[in-house]
Order: sequence, then C-alpha cells, then structure tokens
Amino acid sequence: MKHWLIKHFPPSTPNIGDCILNAGTRKIINTIFENNCDILSLTSECHALINPELLQTPITPQNTIMKGITPATLGIGYSPDVVVLGAGPMWRFSALMKIAPLTIPNLLKRPILVIGVGKFDYSIKSYPELDQISPAIAIASARDEKTAQDMRETLPCPVYMTGCPALYFRGNRITNKPNSSYFVIVYRQAKVPNDFQISLSFIKKMEQLFQAQAIITFHDFRDYHWSALTQTFEDYPCVCMNDLDSAVDLYSQAKFVITYRLHGEILSATSGAPFFHFYIDDRGKYFSETFDPDHRYHYDLNKGPLTETELIDKLKLALESDYEDYNKKIDIARTNRDHFIEHTQKILNVHS
Repeated sequence: MKHWLIKHFPPSTPNIGDCILNAGTRKIINTIFENNCDILSLTSECHALINPELLQTPITPQNTIMKGITPATLGIGYSPDVVVLGAGPMWRFSALMKIAPLTIPNLLKRPILVIGVGKFDYSIKSYPELDQISPAIAIASARDEKTAQDMRETLPCPVYMTGCPALYFRGNRITNKPNSSYFVIVYRQAKVPNDFQISLSFIKKMEQLFQAQAIITFHDFRDYHWSALTQTFEDYPCVCMNDLDSAVDLYSQAKFVITYRLHGEILSATSGAPFFHFYIDDRGKYFSETFDPDHRYHYDLNKGPLTETELIDKLKLALESDYEDYNKKIDIARTNRDHFIEHTQKILNVHS
C-alpha cells in the first residue's frame, strides 16, 4: 500500500482551541490514509513557541499567521501527495498563501482536501486566493450547515457537513455529572460591549446554583496574562490550558461548563460535559444553529445583555437537560464524517 505525504495547513494561534482543532484534523487525516502517512504541518503549540510576542497582541487575521513562518514550516521544497486545509476559519489559510508566493502554484499540482472549516462565505469575498485554488479542491467538509451551504454554492466538489474535527478528539456523549465538585468558566477578554458578564457576584451565584467550586480556565495565553495583571479572579482557581489531555480530563469531570468561546463548547462536547455557550460572532451562531437550533444551550450576546436572573434561568434549564437532542445532532455529523472519509478514500484511490 502507498505511503502518503500530507502537507497540512492548520490554524496557528497560541490557543488550546486551535490545538484541539489540529489534533482532531490530524486524527481524520490518519483515518483517511489508515495511518499510512506522514503529515507536515506547523502546530499551534510550535507557533506559540516561535512567536512569544503574540501572547501580548490582539487576535486579528493580519497578525495570527504572518510571523515566524519559514519555507520549512510551509513545506516548500517538499512534494506532498495531498494538501489539507483545516480546520478553522478559511481566512487563515488565505493568509498563509499570501506570504508564500510559491504556495498557490504548488497547491494546484495536487489534490486539496478541506476538512471541517467554518466562515467560508466571509473568506471567499475577502480573499480571492481561495478562489484560485478551488479547482484543485477534491472534496470538502464544513463544521456547520451554513458554511456547508456556502461551500456548495461556490466549490465544484462534494461538500459534507461533518461538524468540527475537534468533536471527535475524544468523542464522548454529554452526560450529567451531579456528583462533580466543580464547574468550569471559560473566560475570554471582552470583544463586544455585552461580552463581559462574568462578575464576582455572578460566580458566587453560580456556585450556589451548581453546588460546586468555580474553576476559571483560559484557552489563550493572552486572556490569562490580562487576568493575572488585573487580578480579576485572584480568589478562584485559574488554569491556563496548554495541554490537550489535561484540558479534556478537566472538562470531562466538570459538573458544567460556561463558555465564552466556541471551542469551550466543543471541548466540553468531546469531553462529555454539559455546557452553556455565550457566543459573540458568526462562528458561534452557525454552530449553534446546526447543533442546537432551539438555542437551549446558547445565547447570542449581540442581542443585548442579560440580567443575572435571566442568566441563572437559562443555566438552570440547561443544567436540567440530558442533552440528548444535542448528542443526536453530533451523531448525524459523525455519520456524515464517516461518509466523507469513505468518499475521500475513493477519490484518492487510497486502497489501490
């Protein structure tokens, strides 16, 4: 059987969410090629080490990719059999292409797989580089229905809605954990006026509601750095996530997870922890509409701030749920993922 060389263009921010994206994507790549492959990629962990100054800078499309990339990390000079873009928003892969003029012509010489991406509608309008490579895309998958629809309208290839690859890092079903002694709050710096709703009085009320200790977690080093400087949560246990297995272990035993990040939700789901996600952008909106169309476990902060009473009422309802409706949506996405893998293997003649 052929041994495959894969060039993987991953998201590359110093963020545990991107780390689990990369791990989930690599797991799918290895399944497609039945572990008979070598994968060249620049992981989020490496990117954080190469670019420590990123820990002090805001997250923008312009500065998350551009620094510290070398021809070796891009795979220039290598001749991969297949190129993989995924997962995460598509603008990140366009940024990689912009800083490597040789990349686009090289990409067009081999099949491209797009795995578990989001925000395709935004990208195709803003980044014409993606339009240049679309003829070479052999098959694609999206993490939500809206992105899948946009991709089907744009790309001349099969498109599957498989959910985020990170969902399958552990792939546990969400179950209630009434005997757990703690719950998790995934904190992020405010990006919209209504985003900052974690007050100390709110945390104390949550501890009363859950009858458990609050643990504050940070998916991004910059959020942790800000918290340490301001001493916002000095009276609570704080954990800066930088190891996937430890993060999943922490989440898997939590009574509940309150998250202000999409991959706080996805980490909770793959760990089997009940959650509520306060989202601020289209990434969270599209994901919630796909897996929780009734918004039992989500709230759009752009609709306006909630009172503490409204917050508690929403969390009470989520805490009382068995999450089977959400689990069933994940089951559908998992079946789509399996079909995507089988179709990809046929297109690439993996078994020949």
